Amino acid sequence: MILRYFNLDKMRSKLLITLMMLMVIGSFRAHAQQEYMITQYMYNGLALPPAYAGIHDGISVGALWREQWTAIDGAPNTQLLSIHSPLNYRYASLGAVLYRDVVGVKTEYTGYFSYAYRIQVSEKSKLSMGLQMNLHNFSNDISRLENQRGLAQQTNTLDPLYQEFAADNLGFKWNFGAGLMLHSDRYYLGISVPQLLNRKYFENLPDDVESSRLVRHLFISGGYVFNTNSNIVLKPNVLFKAVQNAPVEFDINMNALFSKVLWLGVSLRSELSQ
Repeated sequence: MILRYFNLDKMRSKLLITLMMLMVIGSFRAHAQQEYMITQYMYNGLALPPAYAGIHDGISVGALWREQWTAIDGAPNTQLLSIHSPLNYRYASLGAVLYRDVVGVKTEYTGYFSYAYRIQVSEKSKLSMGLQMNLHNFSNDISRLENQRGLAQQTNTLDPLYQEFAADNLGFKWNFGAGLMLHSDRYYLGISVPQLLNRKYFENLPDDVESSRLVRHLFISGGYVFNTNSNIVLKPNVLFKAVQNAPVEFDINMNALFSKVLWLGVSLRSELSQ
């Protein structure tokens, strides 16, 4: 029904949307949560759907630093930097997300490079379609592994799987992602799959070892802006995360902007089942 509002050729627009929907939804099959998890995603929109690139009229830059379970050695921590902008302030946009994620002995450096294109679907709403190329670099600091006596482990030359863990889980892995986002000045609704290909961590393991692969994650996010009679703006947000062999997780957030100066908010995350 909304195709009648398109400024572009109808057949070309229909084909483009159909292809994007097939890539985002039809390819979904995942195994265990691998993607980094952030709470303040509403302030770093490009960290989820690549279609978010260039949503503002100018250059946008965001940064994030996250520490989890800080009292535990090897606890997860994540640093993220994002930048995106329209090209010559038109419908096409480019963006990039660079992040570092550390969990235990594993360190991952990743770059998400996004391209988005927007189509006017009504007087106030636009549909953004985004593609991204991902570059992952993994490394394992095996010197941090400890034995029962608390001493650092050395590489076990007699264990081929341990050697593979130390050597083959290094270097760059590439992947592709896709996403869609319907948005206006008042709301947004996005869906994305950041890893479309089930690529291997360990190149030499058999194909049926699924736990050694990059797997697909499905993210669905949305938000709305309410202007109250007072000088307060309310912005609720919700995020659903789905991956096979893990429970569907959701975040609910309520943020309030006071006098266009101060943001305050609360968040609720669903409890993970065992």
